[in-house]
This record gives sequence, structure tokens and C-alpha cells, in this order.
Amino acid sequence: AGAQTAPYDTDGYYLRLDTGYGFARNAGATGARVGGTVDKLEGSPIVGAGVGYRFNRHVRVDLTTSYAGGHQLDGTDGAGNRWKGDIDAWSGFVNLYFDYPVGDWSPYLTAGAGLSRNRTESVTRSPSALTVDGKTVTEFAWQAGAGVGYALSPNWSLDLGYRYVDAGRFSSGDRASDGTTGNTIKGDLRSHVALLGVRYSFWNPPAPAAAPAPMRSEEHTSELQSH
Repeated sequence: AGAQTAPYDTDGYYLRLDTGYGFARNAGATGARVGGTVDKLEGSPIVGAGVGYRFNRHVRVDLTTSYAGGHQLDGTDGAGNRWKGDIDAWSGFVNLYFDYPVGDWSPYLTAGAGLSRNRTESVTRSPSALTVDGKTVTEFAWQAGAGVGYALSPNWSLDLGYRYVDAGRFSSGDRASDGTTGNTIKGDLRSHVALLGVRYSFWNPPAPAAAPAPMRSEEHTSELQSH
């Protein structure tokens, strides 16, 4: 049991890899050519990686980056026009964790802040055909969540977690295919994210204690004769 809980009991650096899925919230996208709002934003697979440091049994921090490449704005506005556009996001966060290890398990709470690079490809409107240019924006981002780790070995841990991620806003360009400007479409990029990951802790478990030397047979024989 002591060997299993070592990733939680020992300070030092660790690496992490994560994969998961982000269930997007309503985009609430608006624009000069949008009749009301376009709410439907598709979810996206997510991959991520990071490096961290554990200070003690309860506190650790890490720097993570993640990519969500499958978001799609695909909804109808109040005027009956359908708007579609692909959105991806590269995000980076500095995260703080509070762990509470119990045996091999370690439930935790986490919060983080950083930046997200949100890229919107061209946005199209139908049936009244119109295309608005794409654009990339960098936004303040934050996340908060909880999860649980499980020690697989002295160095490896499995991590199952939830995050609420607010990656700021996405934005199209302002020029449309009909030659007009001022057509920017903006919306919110927010998701409920489920993650499954692994962590590798850089530390060496202590060597096992040496077994006591066996009693030599001649010493044992001498002891028996003395009795």
C-alpha cells in the first residue's frame, strides 16, 4: 500500500497526457447579418498534455495545453437562416490542485487560468447564400473542475476528471462574399469537458531494506553444544 500511494506522498515533477470530449454550451452567436442568435454549437474531441510539480501531499500545480478541433457552429437564427462554421481552439492553462489522498485514490479540486487561440473558418449562410470571412482571436480563458486519481504503480497514476472550460469568444471576420464589411459574427466558446488521462511522476522509490544475514551453521552448532 505504501508503494502504491507514493505518487501522492512524494514531491517532484510529473508529466500528464489527456484525452476527452467537450460538450459545448449554447454559442449565443450574434452579428449584423444574424437575425437574433445562433445557439447550436457542436461538441469536440479534446487532446492535451502538460508538466507539473507536486509540492506536498495535497498541493500541486501544472502547465497544460489542449486542442479542441471539432467545434461547429450549425444553427438557425430567428429569421430562419442557417449558419455554419468550423471552430478550433488551442488553449494553455496554469492550474492549481488540491488533492486529498485516501489509500490508492486521490480525489481533487482544480482551477486554472490562461489563454485560448480560437480560430473560426469562414461562416456560411443558407438558403440565402452568404459567406463571411474567418478570423483567429486570442482570448482570456479559465477552467474549474474536480476529479480523482488512482495510483497504478509507484510512478504511474490514472486520472478521471471534469472541467468547466470558458475559452472566451470566437469571432469571424467582417467581410462578406457580397463585398460588404461590418459582418462580424461572435459567440461564446464554453464546454463541459470529460477527461481521461495518465500521469507519470519523476521519482525513484526507495530500495527495499536488506534482509538480515542468516546465522552461520557453525555458530548455531556451537550454541546447541553449549546447552
